[in-house]
Amino acid sequence: MIATIWAFSERLTPRLASAAISVIFAAIAGPEVYGYYAAVLLVYLGVQAATDSAVRQLAVSAVQSESGLAFLRRYRLFAAAAGLITCTVALAVFACTFMPPADAVALAPVILAPIAWSLAAVPLARLQLAGEWRAIATIQAASTIGSCLVAAPLLLTPFPLIAPVSQIAVSELAFAAIIKVRARRQTSSTPVATALDAVQTTTSSYWVDFRRAAQYSALSWLQGQSDRLAISLIAGPSVLGRYSLAVSLSRNVSDALSIGVVNVLRPQVFGTTTDLRAAGELTSRTIRRGVVLSLGVFIPTLGLSFALPLILGAEWVVAATLVPMLALSALPSLVAWCLTPLLVRTGRMRVGSIGKVVGLLLGLLAAIAAPTSLEMTAWLIVLREVIVATISAIALRQAIPLKGYSAPILCLLACAAISLTSSATIGILH
Repeated sequence: MIATIWAFSERLTPRLASAAISVIFAAIAGPEVYGYYAAVLLVYLGVQAATDSAVRQLAVSAVQSESGLAFLRRYRLFAAAAGLITCTVALAVFACTFMPPADAVALAPVILAPIAWSLAAVPLARLQLAGEWRAIATIQAASTIGSCLVAAPLLLTPFPLIAPVSQIAVSELAFAAIIKVRARRQTSSTPVATALDAVQTTTSSYWVDFRRAAQYSALSWLQGQSDRLAISLIAGPSVLGRYSLAVSLSRNVSDALSIGVVNVLRPQVFGTTTDLRAAGELTSRTIRRGVVLSLGVFIPTLGLSFALPLILGAEWVVAATLVPMLALSALPSLVAWCLTPLLVRTGRMRVGSIGKVVGLLLGLLAAIAAPTSLEMTAWLIVLREVIVATISAIALRQAIPLKGYSAPILCLLACAAISLTSSATIGILH
């Protein structure tokens, strides 16, 4: 549990900073300009999913072998180049279509983030393997504080758009630089023979696994962001801005929790015996602990939704009513995140991808509802997360019996009633 808390802190710190900068930026810029930032953030998250999130599924095992380290060295060049090119092209397209060119230039610092991810991959994996979660969290906190000190004054410039993307870029670059220094002192960084080497002995096999993980992560991103992608096309930047702020405030902390829990769970799942049942029991216990921690995130998020109209004004009331509903979607999302390492270990990533396809379709349906009712959009997103988690659970029913999900289900039903009441109350008050 202590390792989970430190891993949670490592992901929580940058997300809290990003949320704080985003709220101040939203108050200054308004929904339409915030929508420009949200559009670039979609690209940023897509690149991150296809590179950084995918390689993290393999990096802990890869640093334990020479062939794995050779793969990671080549990955660094690939990820940096692919991310840089993708973000640059996206900004150029935005500048030629719906976004003022000056605003597109202000968003340019985001192209530095993929370079930072590629540099941090190996040292981060070594520290995770060694269980140095406290050191990782401390480095992340220091990087985030520094990035906020850089970004805050930029909010007062003629182009406040530069502030949130600069906070992201500076945080990632500082984290990569500091963690490389810290990892050099890690005595356990020397590759050692493991049971995994018997299965993955060549660099090419790591590339095959990375390609599969990248496809799964990219599909997860497309499934998770399909609503915002479609809203940007159907409803425009103003609606996208309101909806994206609601998503950010409702899911930032809970997603940090999910990622932190999975970062701790992943090495344990791959380090257990070949007994699938043992890995399933470990995952089941982790899900139950994650649900308890999720409740500690859910309640403060509801309080934030009530305060949002007072902070940002009447034009953001709709966003405030969405926060309780979207916060509910974090519970099934946590379950789906926790099941991912087990899907990788059992070779059932393709089965899990079925849920992503269904989620993608529901995300598009949710976006179609956005011009008429963003509340309906939010509830469809909750349904999407439930279906994705359910399909993964069915695929792994031999490892985790379906009755093992009773705690998340009961918690979801109770929180649904609370979310519905909270959203209605905010609408009445404002």
